[in-house]
Amino acid sequence: MANPEGEKPSFKLHVQSMSGEEVTLELHQDATVNDLREAIRSKMDAGGSGFRLISGSRCLEAPSEKLTSLEVEDGSTIIMMKERSCDYTCLGEAQKAVVKCGQYPNGLVYHGDRLLVATYFGILEVYSSELKLIHKEKLDVQGHPSQICMAGGSLVVASRDRGGVVIFEPVDGFPFGRGSRFYVTRRVWRSVETARLGGDRRLDRARADREADRVRCWLEVFVSEYGYLSTFRLSDGELLDRRKGGVHWQVSNPYGLCIIEEKLLAVADRGADRVLLLSLDEMELLRELPMEGSASGVTKLGMPNDVVADAAGNLLVMDTRNERVAVFRQDGTFIASIMEGFFKDKGNTFSYLACNVETGVVALSNNDMHELALLSTDPARLVVAE
Repeated sequence: MANPEGEKPSFKLHVQSMSGEEVTLELHQDATVNDLREAIRSKMDAGGSGFRLISGSRCLEAPSEKLTSLEVEDGSTIIMMKERSCDYTCLGEAQKAVVKCGQYPNGLVYHGDRLLVATYFGILEVYSSELKLIHKEKLDVQGHPSQICMAGGSLVVASRDRGGVVIFEPVDGFPFGRGSRFYVTRRVWRSVETARLGGDRRLDRARADREADRVRCWLEVFVSEYGYLSTFRLSDGELLDRRKGGVHWQVSNPYGLCIIEEKLLAVADRGADRVLLLSLDEMELLRELPMEGSASGVTKLGMPNDVVADAAGNLLVMDTRNERVAVFRQDGTFIASIMEGFFKDKGNTFSYLACNVETGVVALSNNDMHELALLSTDPARLVVAE
């Protein structure tokens, strides 16, 4: 059938959710991935969740990419996979919870459903999923704890002010509870004067899977320190790599780090108002956030202190000077600005982020205001204990 004059040719797509819901959508042939996402939101029950779109074996990610260039044809079937992460463009008050905590909360990390928080004065606080404080103790560290991470079943703590990096072994095991000291110091790396952490990476998965003890021997911990990025082996603290930069990139004052899907190292370069995404294998620059040429207006970052990937692969950036969290897709597309007005930048503020990938809950430390906050698509997960 001929199309009416001036009307673009259209094609039909069949969309199926993992829950069994199905819908047929009609889009014009110049439609982009973003057009498809918007059509799905208007026709299907996506709730507040993020979701991924799969066509054949291809994940439809780049929002501005035309569907036809991704080999999506008339009659194609698209699979919608919901993710346990917020739709940050419509984050409501019911999806936030805030509690007071110890003085100057810095680094934080999830272990199961427990949230571990290290404060500036060296106190480790452990919270339940309802943000109820269930344990705290003084960490045996020098300096002031900043970022923390779990690696090979141990807690790794990086400290500013010549504190180095300290590994703590669980004494009574996990999960945390009451009653006794849970950690003893195993190893202190004094080769760094100040540090932030990038979590762990399994170097040889096949070898590590055979034996639990071997996992520790094949884990890397990434550390940022005074304008350098370093890589250490977890088992003995051996320095594997130390660099200022690479081809087409150089760090200024790197702070928070995170590893994404064992493929990318995200670096919050506080001194250069950007986040770098580097390949783990070659440490090559893949892209910057914000994207080149777009660092103006709402996309511009100011002293980003931390970056973390949520359950759907979105990147959340602690944007210190702008007193907010900026959300980007991994391709560099800006999604939303959230928690505006919650944070306060007093000139020496260091707030951090963590994500529970099992539940999708995002935790934030509000450094100078001595608060913790949780974000979740599901308000039922944000019932705070009195």
